[in-house]
Amino acid sequence: MIDETCKSDWGEKVYSLLLIFIVGTYQLFGVVIGANNLVQRVLSKRDIFTVTIIMTVGGAFLLSSMQYFSVIYVLGVLFLFLKWRRVSWLMSLVVPVTAQLLMVIANYAVEWFMLTSFGININTYDSGFGGPIVTMLLSVTVCNILVYLMSLLIGLVFRKEGFKNIMNRNGYIMACLLLITIVIIYLFIYLERLFGLPSDFIVVNTALFMILFLLVCMVFSIIVKIGQEQVKQKKQKQELLQLRDYTEKLELLNDEMSLFKHDYINILASLHGYINNGNQRKLEEYFQNSITPLTREIESNKTRLSK
Repeated sequence: MIDETCKSDWGEKVYSLLLIFIVGTYQLFGVVIGANNLVQRVLSKRDIFTVTIIMTVGGAFLLSSMQYFSVIYVLGVLFLFLKWRRVSWLMSLVVPVTAQLLMVIANYAVEWFMLTSFGININTYDSGFGGPIVTMLLSVTVCNILVYLMSLLIGLVFRKEGFKNIMNRNGYIMACLLLITIVIIYLFIYLERLFGLPSDFIVVNTALFMILFLLVCMVFSIIVKIGQEQVKQKKQKQELLQLRDYTEKLELLNDEMSLFKHDYINILASLHGYINNGNQRKLEEYFQNSITPLTREIESNKTRLSK
């Protein structure tokens, strides 16, 4: 009887671990896909498969000993892969954190919907429809779809010139903001699991995480707007400098044209005198020494003006 009970407990434990491994792999796959969308899909299909497996194997091993600190390993692996694909240091840090943040938001939104609509807590293995594995796979599928769609929208922001300008100047501020946000979120998740808070607390956490996410989006929008204004002002400044340079060239050319008018009259008078006297040698010398250099100077002015 005791042996049968031990075997039953062992079987349930193996089943739970296998379920966590499968669902965790599927969820990490969604995180990697979302991160790839944020960086214009620099990761190949082989890269996505490889990084997902590495994140899953190492993350599952560390989860039993480090619990939520295993997220650091997961984000670190994705960071290294992005850096290996020559993504900038800041973007390699911002993108994994953003993708993980999107997954947490999507996961809690799905949990809230399942709990309030069907009374199903997908964190337990004995609830749901079609068995726990079906329920969890369906919920993760919805989460992955949400992460995919949100990452596409945020990726459009990441590709804007204003965002790139901000990342070049003050990217560390955005990185710190994201890190602080995800630390706060995981702190609340840890407290929820630690104290075994009731299912209703999922609704509270979902609302809190949504508010944090919206605040981060608002800050990002403001920062991007500032970056766009800076780019616009920089462009206007460059245009003004080009206009001033062009005006100076026009003024210089105008002065040279005034001087040319004076020289032109002298040239005509000299040519007239040499022609009347029939002095062919003097005429040739004058042409080489006066007219040819003047022609070169006119061509040079035309070239400078066209630049």
